[in-house]
Amino acid sequence: MKKFIGIKGYAREITAAIIQYAQDKLHAPEIHAAIKTTNAASIRVAENNQMKRTKAYTKLYYDIEMPHYLYTRKL
Repeated sequence: MKKFIGIKGYAREITAAIIQYAQDKLHAPEIHAAIKTTNAASIRVAENNQMKRTKAYTKLYYDIEMPHYLYTRKL
């Protein structure tokens, strides 16, 4: 049985493509990402794509409070 090692190294490129699409095709003025404060990998991806942390807030999931950051990039 082969061990699943997952997909590595594509998140930054996929995020960059989404940002480019939002800018070129949707003509969006900015793009946002809501990221759990404990998700270090997603935070790195956002920051590597020139997104800035603009807000900290708490979301409720099934009555459980989960802290999040809002990352924003002006296009």
